[in-house]
Amino acid sequence: MKDSLKISQKLSPRKYALFTGTLLLTSTGLITRVLGFFYRIFLSRTIGAEGLGLYNMVHPVFGICFALCAGSIQTAISQSVAANVRKGRSIFRTGLVISMSTSFVLAWLIIRFQDFLAGSILMEPRCAPLLTYIAVSVPCAAIHACINGYYYGMQRTRVPAFAQVIEQSVRIGAVFLIADIMLEAGIGITVQLAVAGHLIGEIASTLYTVAACQFFPPKLPDGTYAKDTDSDGRRFSAAADSFRRTAPALMTLALPLMGNRLILNILSSAEAIWIPGSLNRFGLSSSEAFSIYGVLTGMALPFILFPSTIFNSLAVLLLPTVAEAQSEGNERRIAGTISMSLRYCLYVGILCIGIFTLFGNDLGVSVFKDENAGSFIMTLSLPLSGHHHGKHLKRPRKDLHHVYSERDGSFRPPGLRAVWHPEIRNHGVSDRYAGQ
Repeated sequence: MKDSLKISQKLSPRKYALFTGTLLLTSTGLITRVLGFFYRIFLSRTIGAEGLGLYNMVHPVFGICFALCAGSIQTAISQSVAANVRKGRSIFRTGLVISMSTSFVLAWLIIRFQDFLAGSILMEPRCAPLLTYIAVSVPCAAIHACINGYYYGMQRTRVPAFAQVIEQSVRIGAVFLIADIMLEAGIGITVQLAVAGHLIGEIASTLYTVAACQFFPPKLPDGTYAKDTDSDGRRFSAAADSFRRTAPALMTLALPLMGNRLILNILSSAEAIWIPGSLNRFGLSSSEAFSIYGVLTGMALPFILFPSTIFNSLAVLLLPTVAEAQSEGNERRIAGTISMSLRYCLYVGILCIGIFTLFGNDLGVSVFKDENAGSFIMTLSLPLSGHHHGKHLKRPRKDLHHVYSERDGSFRPPGLRAVWHPEIRNHGVSDRYAGQ
């Protein structure tokens, strides 16, 4: 207690808010990642590596939809609210309307053309029924992303932090319960259970954030709550006027981010299609190809992305902090904040390279009981090209390594991912690999 009082006295209110917010998000992020590791181990032993491969093939579709309807808008809401707290509620409502409208259109398109997407785009007809679950989860993700962006902009991190834990806990609990019921009934467990768990987690997070926003809205800097002063008769017209004033500036911020994240997720989707296809061309069967891809995305990547938990939290909180400093014209504060984050990301990244390079193979074999997982962890931990280790891999691992090594960011130090790719936290595909 005394230590916390000393820290609060030494730091300015803004730095203390950044410190406590980062600590809270990091703690809940670590809890989420630990739960996610056990969940991944459970999935690897129930649906198998091939099932994990199918599961991770449909997630880029979710990533593309999220980039279009929610991820960029969440960031824009956070930045805009931080720059103008008094108009935070109107900014949030504008972003929510845009995000929800887009998400419903995208969900309808996925359901309407699921057979075409599975057979002609993903090149795997077995993905068609899985896309229905993904489609329903898109509007849910859009809602809680906008609410989280509002809280981040107000520099109130409790609701987004606990939303992570609730989403993961409910997902894992529901999957465990359903799997137990299916086993008792003699029903085989398939990859549909994992995708259903994804949807259940999104619904739980949405219900929690909506309830929190309704009953515990973020406070203004003076400790009061934003209230609607208009009468019921004028409320709709006032909201429409506010939307017209706020939407252009909000979308000006969101569109460049949307384009960036859309390109990244399209490349991720192409990767999910081309890697199994390339393995097929090198002589592996379809089942073997999906198994190798499942080992990579469902076992190796969660280990590689685990250290990014700390810096994902820092990256999320840096945006409103930098936006506020920019609105005040405080360039020194901006430079100092970014310099500090890069420095500590580099420290942790170098440490993780050593740990994964020395012990990656043992970790993969002991946790997942798979030799390929250990080799992938060692290879992906290198900051440069992993071709130095290619000669130690068997043919399927070597083929996969040459295909995968071209991916942007694959061999960057784990700690730096949060700086170069802040979309990891915003439900990007990489976060799904790490957290689930």
